[in-house]
Amino acid sequence: MEIDKIRKLVELKLEMNLSTPSRKRELVYGRAIYFKLCKDLTRISLEQVGKSVNRDHASVIHGLKLFDDIICRGYEPFLNRVYKSIKRKLSGEMAKRSEILTMELDEIRTLIASIQERMVDVESELEELNN
Repeated sequence: MEIDKIRKLVELKLEMNLSTPSRKRELVYGRAIYFKLCKDLTRISLEQVGKSVNRDHASVIHGLKLFDDIICRGYEPFLNRVYKSIKRKLSGEMAKRSEILTMELDEIRTLIASIQERMVDVESELEELNN
């Protein structure tokens, strides 16, 4: 999952620019949602997530704590719904992508098995020719 996609969805849904250098509550909460989604859906380091919105890893850690303490506990129900909505959308896309990749992997495995069978045939023919 690309963090740019997560960022665009959060910014679109909350109508804000997460890189804005402000400590206003709505921006801090928006970034907290972004940080939580990045943590849940990617393997990107906290440092990289922070850099993507001009913050450091300590800000990401604080945002994740804020998410757990305020948004997740229901003190901000609208933001909790936003988080769940975006996560559901992104998780659905990831599931579809996973299904496609699994099908492609099955096709590749079938192709490899076919190539291996052909290699055995070619090796046998070479042995016969050399004898």
